[in-house]
Amino acid sequence: MLALTSPAGYPLTRTARTRSPRYSEGCDPAIILIFYESMERRKDKAKQPPMHGGHPPRRTPPLPSLSQIEQAAGIFRALGDPERLRLLMRLAAGEACVSELAEEEGEKITTVSARLKLLSSARLVRRRRDAKHVFYALSDEHVLPLIRNAIDHAAEGRDAVSAEFGHEEEEESP
Repeated sequence: MLALTSPAGYPLTRTARTRSPRYSEGCDPAIILIFYESMERRKDKAKQPPMHGGHPPRRTPPLPSLSQIEQAAGIFRALGDPERLRLLMRLAAGEACVSELAEEEGEKITTVSARLKLLSSARLVRRRRDAKHVFYALSDEHVLPLIRNAIDHAAEGRDAVSAEFGHEEEEESP
């Protein structure tokens, strides 16, 4: 005869099986044993990491805080306008006053000033006042590589101006 144990590990005698409300007189001890073995297999499967289409899950990198992600999204929204992006490319050459930028863009000073204000609120440019003139420059060393990467990515595989602003890309000879 099979020796059975309860879920708690106590041996189950015929008396214990018949007196317990969980075990009826008609239960075959072999069936009870199979039941407990299948439950153990379920526990073992639950401990294994889930499979995704037959491959193990990848390690997920730690994400920045929600606040940082929202700020980054704001930066990309500010970069999403072609006119603002052109202003940033002009500022890559160095500091410039609003009137210079407006003349170069062929726009009104108020229009350029509004665009620069939005770029300033996204922390992409900094401003400096000198008497009646307001000068703008890229805010820090992170902005120019961001712009260059975006322009280079847009220019991949196409005949376009590279992120060196003004230098044509050389085509490779076959």
